[in-house]
Amino acid sequence: MHDAPVPAPEPPPQRLHGFLRILPFVLAALALAWLALDALVFHESARHLRDLERVSELHRTYRRFTEAEARMKEGSDKLTQAVRHYAATGRPEFIADYEQEEKVDRNRERAIAIVEEMPGVDPTALRMLHESMEHSLGLQNDEHRAMRLVAEATGLPRERMPQHLLDVALTPEEEALSPAEKRQRASASPPRTSPA
Repeated sequence: MHDAPVPAPEPPPQRLHGFLRILPFVLAALALAWLALDALVFHESARHLRDLERVSELHRTYRRFTEAEARMKEGSDKLTQAVRHYAATGRPEFIADYEQEEKVDRNRERAIAIVEEMPGVDPTALRMLHESMEHSLGLQNDEHRAMRLVAEATGLPRERMPQHLLDVALTPEEEALSPAEKRQRASASPPRTSPA
């Protein structure tokens, strides 16, 4: 048997031949379009990521301001409550509560530190916070005087008085008051309002 010769493949039709010649260019154009689309998506994703980072930073800033506000209020409220309770009861443990906040917990000072550590904090806001603290410190003089009046009215021995009460010099008029009048004057001291 003789093997029949294999016929030569027929040349592709002219249209197919033309398509096969431009196919690499079409594929290259599609690849370039794909790369351009991918670059655009990457750029947009990066922009959205930056936006998310900004939102996240704003949220962290908001939380820090909220924490600072809460600490400032907490410190002021603790001092107020301690003075009011001491003026009402004359019980020395309220002096200890006052001292705990004033010298140990120091929430107002910590609130200022939180804000000062924040990047890009508005100088006007920081100045107002410091002014608020100065106002709060000014109120402490009234609170110390009120506590000293109560200490005198209740006969608290000087050795049990904290230094800030010993430092309060009563006026001759205040010294001449009866114990009931001293307590009444202490209770009439201006109330503290939370700085903010």
